[in-house]
Amino acid sequence: MKKHTLTTALILSLVVMLFLPAAAWAAKKSKGAPEALMRLIPKDALFCVRVNNLQATLEALDKFAEGLLPLPRKLAGFLEGDEWKNVEKEGSFALFGLVLPGEAQQNNPLANVFVGFFVPVTDYEKLLSESPDISQPD
Repeated sequence: MKKHTLTTALILSLVVMLFLPAAAWAAKKSKGAPEALMRLIPKDALFCVRVNNLQATLEALDKFAEGLLPLPRKLAGFLEGDEWKNVEKEGSFALFGLVLPGEAQQNNPLANVFVGFFVPVTDYEKLLSESPDISQPD
């Protein structure tokens, strides 16, 4: 029994030692824009979803969904409209949720939940001037 445990521990140690340099390299390689984006997410967020390249992600989802169900429109085609022309589609996006201070309402338990969305833009001033639904923050 002890020999089996020792062998298992030795094998696990070797596996960890083999993969540790690769994990360290991957962590070092991933520093940059996505890390800066994640620093903007509040520490007490309920959830966070980050997409590093929205265009490529939607194209991959289209390929995956092809065999599952027929979609009337490709998801990646959603980004082709004029409303997306000032958005950097290959950038990092983040969606997060927070619980706001205050008492929860009996009939609406999600009343105190705020959902935020970080969107990378190519030119912020141009986005504000060309989009009637978007304005400077209050």
